[in-house]
Amino acid sequence: SLSWIWGVCNGIYWPLIMIACNFIPYIGVLCSLGICIYLGLKGNEMAWVKAKQKGTDVYSFESTQGNWNTVGLVLFFVCILLGALGVIIFLL
Repeated sequence: SLSWIWGVCNGIYWPLIMIACNFIPYIGVLCSLGICIYLGLKGNEMAWVKAKQKGTDVYSFESTQGNWNTVGLVLFFVCILLGALGVIIFLL
């Protein structure tokens, strides 16, 4: 997931908790999932607040977030493809 990388690049550092969550069995997955959902719902708002503090204009912000969305979707589909490929290879 790009959530913690996106957070650091946008000046929001608390999503780094996700790295530590990965070391906690079962609960860590739920923690990471919760953070991803929260960032999906509120992430752009938080990033816009940080961007305004830096003096970023709306057009530049929306362009940057659009690039993040594109990269995220591409990586999502690549992971789905690799997972399907792995299942096919396993079943052969």
